Amino acid sequence: MPSALHRREGGGVAVIPEIAREDIFFSLTDSSMGNSRETRVDVVVQIDPIAYYEYPYNLKPQAAEALRRLNL
Repeated sequence: MPSALHRREGGGVAVIPEIAREDIFFSLTDSSMGNSRETRVDVVVQIDPIAYYEYPYNLKPQAAEALRRLNL
């Protein structure tokens, strides 16, 4: 049986469909920070953690700025 998510706005229940494990990109257990909400995700940008770690410290704000612009 699929899991269910109770919606705050408008009430009701959103049914979460079964998804193959290899197709899951995000996974949360229990709760996360803040209230639950339903948000459409159009694009996911993944930053290579090793490349970011090795990126010069003084240039790291440029990566944050590039992501900020994508979210506008």
